[in-house]
Amino acid sequence: MIHYADNPSCSAMRDDPQCSVISTSPGMFRNWQRACPSSYCAECASDARTDSDRYTELRKLVESWQSHTTGSSQTLAEWSHR
Repeated sequence: MIHYADNPSCSAMRDDPQCSVISTSPGMFRNWQRACPSSYCAECASDARTDSDRYTELRKLVESWQSHTTGSSQTLAEWSHR
């Protein structure tokens, strides 16, 4: 089975002892998986995330952290001494 390199969360890749991994654009991987479903991992094709998706998730995480620490200088001070 061929897996997508930028999808480390693929459970099929972890369970596949003879997997092949390729690095390409998410769109190309999805096209190849549609054309040859027995050769390309369906989980990797459906879970392939773009850089924009990753940035959006990171931004939400940062905003959540900032809202948790905003107005609490004591919390920030405690965090910086860890």
